[in-house]
Amino acid sequence: MRSSMVTKMGENNTSFRSCPEGSNRASKQRVRPCVSENYFSLISNSFDLVTRCMAPMMGTNQKDQKREVLELFGMFHIESGMHMNAMSSSGAAGFGQLTEDAIKSINRNELGDIRKVLNNQGGACARLSKEYFSGTPMRSELSKSCDRISLKKGNPLTNMVYSIANVMQSKRYLSGDIINDSRFKERFDLSSSDRKRLLTAVSVWSHNTGLGGMKTPLLALLNSKYRGKKVTDVDKFLEELKQAMLDYPHRANKRSARKRETSRYYPSIKSAIQSMNKNVGGGSCLN
Repeated sequence: MRSSMVTKMGENNTSFRSCPEGSNRASKQRVRPCVSENYFSLISNSFDLVTRCMAPMMGTNQKDQKREVLELFGMFHIESGMHMNAMSSSGAAGFGQLTEDAIKSINRNELGDIRKVLNNQGGACARLSKEYFSGTPMRSELSKSCDRISLKKGNPLTNMVYSIANVMQSKRYLSGDIINDSRFKERFDLSSSDRKRLLTAVSVWSHNTGLGGMKTPLLALLNSKYRGKKVTDVDKFLEELKQAMLDYPHRANKRSARKRETSRYYPSIKSAIQSMNKNVGGGSCLN
């Protein structure tokens, strides 16, 4: 986590904002990221609490949950370098660079399940629900962008929960509509473990591409290269999906820069995880 904070977003980066006292909207003034010992402890403890409390949404056993947590960590690293006040020019902000559409969807579809999962576990998880997830904890409008980055709005906890919920929402959709749908299920000649690994990968990937941006190249790949064939190798299929992002982009991702960004997103997450594990001597607590 320390490696992510320091190497992903150095002190000369210009992607950080602050929230002036009494304002709902993040200032346009650029500020330096924080990498103090206190901030490191805050983020580390928050990530540990949120991933433990959200674990029931990630899988039914510890192995599946650990895989999800590792990939979510990689996603947060790529999106923000684990910096709460990272903000793009479009207004996407926080750990998962939440957009207005993502926040609207979570508020509309996911809050009930989030509260239920947190409350069912009791203890600190139930307190998290009571203190930060009553009502509408995060407003979607850009004029309320401090909801995404300000400590006073329950972050970093709230932004982490929303970001994870966004991936879990995509996971349910992609599972029901493609990976485990009766039309395509037999195309994936995979073990249960590999099928779950594939579903995790495309769900995390869709955090960047959008659901349409994932579904379009995924279906194109299945209906071209894998017409009459079966997917038997997850890693090979994901490498082919990277190319499909370039060859069959969704209409929202057709610009050259956007095609490159979407195709490289998940491979960048895997590369970052491998690099950080190597830098800590292969003994990451996320393994």
